[in-house]
Amino acid sequence: MLLVLGILACDQADPLPPADSAWTAALFAISEEARLELDLAVPAAHALRADLQQLLTRARDRVGKKTGRQAIAALAQFLFKEESFRRELTDKGLQTSLLPWVLQQRRGSCLGLAGLYLVLAEALGLPLQGALLPGHFFLRYQASDGKRLNIELLKQGQLRELAWYQDRYPIPENVSAYLRPLSAAEIQSLFRFNLANAYRQGKKYRQAARNYQAVIKQFPDFAEAHANLGLVFQLLSQPRRAQAAYQKAQNLQPDLPGLQANIQSFTN
Repeated sequence: MLLVLGILACDQADPLPPADSAWTAALFAISEEARLELDLAVPAAHALRADLQQLLTRARDRVGKKTGRQAIAALAQFLFKEESFRRELTDKGLQTSLLPWVLQQRRGSCLGLAGLYLVLAEALGLPLQGALLPGHFFLRYQASDGKRLNIELLKQGQLRELAWYQDRYPIPENVSAYLRPLSAAEIQSLFRFNLANAYRQGKKYRQAARNYQAVIKQFPDFAEAHANLGLVFQLLSQPRRAQAAYQKAQNLQPDLPGLQANIQSFTN
């Protein structure tokens, strides 16, 4: 979390961090790699810095010194009602998770909206955590009473009980990557995982492998990354490395969808 230092002045709010703070820098870097290496139609990060800074300023005005549930409610009201951000469900492209595209288009996937939330939360001093589900991502706020408030970004930032997620997502047992609070590095690796998938889909297998390996370094118990790394090594005709990656994925999540089919195609 970036430390925001105030200045001594009468009736003057603490300054906001610049738009190139820790979360912003990480998300802009991934977007720039996608734009330059994959020729993806997303705006250049530098072109959105001023817009992001203005958004941060307006968010500070709306949320103010609120904390807890009031702060979470105010942030959701600001983004989804006043600023008209919305979910993107039909477009499955990489761009929907990239911060510059989300800022420009005013919409994003669950991960894309989470990135924007985390940038604003860093500026506002709100301690948000992330949680992963199969094919989904949401945010959490640790309330002062000890209760975790689950923030559902595909429902305009509304709070949801854990049972709501358990009813909707097939959460396998004994998979350590799911539902636990993720570190900032682990969350950032999810954005890079999407980038690696785009490299793989574009048949840039070496770049895909490099990015999957970076994901695994930050998020070692993320079975999907090991499985996809195995697939890329298989496509690169590196059977030993493919077998090792598949085995790691199987150890972490034996019933990972599609894993057994890939292993069988590899061994036959």
